Amino acid sequence: MPQKEGLTSFGVFKVDEVLTRLLFRDVPLIAFLMFRFHLDIPEALPKLRSFRWKDFLVIPLTVFLLALTGMIIQKVYHVSTGFSGPLFQIQGPRTGFEWCLLSISTFFSAYAEEVFFRLYLLECWGISHLFSKMAPLLRGTLRIEPFPRTTPSIERSPFSWRPLPWGPVIVSSLLFALTHLYQGPLGFFQALGAGLILALVYLQTGSIHPPALAHGIFNLLVYLRIFFS
Repeated sequence: MPQKEGLTSFGVFKVDEVLTRLLFRDVPLIAFLMFRFHLDIPEALPKLRSFRWKDFLVIPLTVFLLALTGMIIQKVYHVSTGFSGPLFQIQGPRTGFEWCLLSISTFFSAYAEEVFFRLYLLECWGISHLFSKMAPLLRGTLRIEPFPRTTPSIERSPFSWRPLPWGPVIVSSLLFALTHLYQGPLGFFQALGAGLILALVYLQTGSIHPPALAHGIFNLLVYLRIFFS
């Protein structure tokens, strides 16, 4: 368990905890959602299968935006709290096996979160359907447009822009941020900013892979920075 000294949290990399999270949370969640897509939501499958070479151009840009947003939020947090020390200190992996396990679990966690919060929750179920029902009542005041359950697959540049369902994007990002409340206020706001960026990347590319890969790379870079700081 992490221990705290002031505002700094201390933790230790534990193989059993990582394996438990990987085998009993991430892998089952991905398997369940894949089964759900095949059974009831076949229109989601192209978002899992489509990955174009142009999407690789979006990944480094997304990682950069995630890092920049996180740094800005952390700077504001430090200024507002007056605390300038490290917020997390973790004893990292020591063996090659532990580093491989960390890398694998990081990308599985990223894919599990992106498939759930972006593909399933944002577009295929729940939030978008709710906003579609509420839009006739709210459009006059909040200007919320309904987001259809299915979206046509259109071949376009990854840098092209199309109108976005801002209501569902914001709500899904807030729910994503709530799952990071255990990291404190800073973790919540950083996750909120990251959720907005990842949702926009997903909707603009029409594929779950660019935000998931960028999410995994960014998390791995954060771990490396914490371990070696």
